[in-house]
Amino acid sequence: MSESRRQHSWIVMMVEKPVFVLGFVFFVVVATSLVHAEEDRELELDVFRREDGVFLDLLGRSLLDEKTRLTVESGLPGTCLFWVRFEEAPNGLIREEIIEHTLRFDLWEGLYEVSRPGGSRFFESLAAADSAWASLRSYPLASPTEVRNGGRYSVQVSVDVQPLAPEDRERLGRYVTRNSGSENEELVLNLGAVVNRLFGRPGNPRESVLQSSQEVVLEELEVRP
Repeated sequence: MSESRRQHSWIVMMVEKPVFVLGFVFFVVVATSLVHAEEDRELELDVFRREDGVFLDLLGRSLLDEKTRLTVESGLPGTCLFWVRFEEAPNGLIREEIIEHTLRFDLWEGLYEVSRPGGSRFFESLAAADSAWASLRSYPLASPTEVRNGGRYSVQVSVDVQPLAPEDRERLGRYVTRNSGSENEELVLNLGAVVNRLFGRPGNPRESVLQSSQEVVLEELEVRP
C-alpha cells in the first residue's frame, strides 16, 4: 500500500469512528496525567539541631493519589504512613518508628480533618489538608544524650499512602515504636514484620512507597532556637 493510501485510510477511520478517536484521546490524557503525577511525588528532608536534641522536618509533595482522594471525599479515611529510622554507624539504631496520619472529610461540616499523634486539625480545602497530612514538623530523632560530637548519622524515611487493614491497625497500636533502649525481642520482631508488611522488604519496597535518606554529621547541622 502506498503512503498516500495509508494516510487516506487513517483519515477515514478517524472520521468514521469518533468513539475510537475520543477513547484514544482520553487514554493519552489519562496516561500523561499519571506519568506527571508520579514524577511530581517527592520527599524533602531537613535535619537540624536544637538544645533538646536532633529533629527532622519532612515535607511530602503530591502524595495524595486519585484513588485515595476519591476515598477521602466519600467520607472514608485515607492513611499516610511514615517509617523513620535514625542510626549511627557503627553503633547502630537510635530510633525507629512508624507514624500514622489519617485524613477524613466531614460530610456534615464540609471540613477536612487530619488526625496525627497529639491531636487533630481541620482545614477548609483538600490542598491545605494534604500539606499537613503528608508532613512531619520537628519530629524528634534523638535526645542530646543519644548523639555525640564527631558522630556520623543517617536518616531513612519511607512514606506510603494506603488503606490499613484491621489487623495492621492492631499491630501498629501494639508495636508502633522502638528505640535504642528497647530490649524486648518480641517488640523488635513484630515491628519488623509490620514494616515489611506495610512498606515492603529492604531493597524491594512496595510500588507505591516513596523513599529518601540523608547522611548527616552532628557538627554540620543547622542549630535552631
